Amino acid sequence: YGYSYDFDTGLRPDGQIYIYAGELIEDTSRLTADVFITKEFETYANTSSIVAGIEYLDLQQDITLRFQGIGMDDFFNPQQTFQVPVPFDNPLFVDQEQGGETVGLYTQFVLRPSDAITLSGGLRYDNTSVTLINRARGENPDTLQDKGKTTYRIGGSYNVSTIDTNFYASYATGFSPILQGTAEGKL
Repeated sequence: YGYSYDFDTGLRPDGQIYIYAGELIEDTSRLTADVFITKEFETYANTSSIVAGIEYLDLQQDITLRFQGIGMDDFFNPQQTFQVPVPFDNPLFVDQEQGGETVGLYTQFVLRPSDAITLSGGLRYDNTSVTLINRARGENPDTLQDKGKTTYRIGGSYNVSTIDTNFYASYATGFSPILQGTAEGKL
């Protein structure tokens, strides 16, 4: 159950509110895989490493959402007992299938040229695709997003062992792929 009122003016002076029932059916599946290889090697008697890999994410959702108005009641002194209509007799508000997939290729390194200095960096390419099928509107599949993005990271640290302090700096770029659409079929 839920209720609604005018957000601009607040509750009506008589306290009457609109009561509704909602139904949400959601089926979600997620598949994630990450495969990588690591190679360690010596640099100036210190261990350094390089990593390369591929990451895959697949997210699929099937969403059905209905609302049914069931009456009015007094917010301050509720009097009504409402029955939820089964089945709902109004059209669907949302009935859609949406899916997102992203594939990322990456490499990163850690170099230790001395006991005090560590350098690190990485490069990553992601390709993301999102598809939405809005069954309530009878629309054909629509690809909302299909693009690639390259990001990187670089950093370094310096360890001052005499005062047991590690100074570091780094710079990175990034993005978050949007793998879901809204009820209106937008990102």
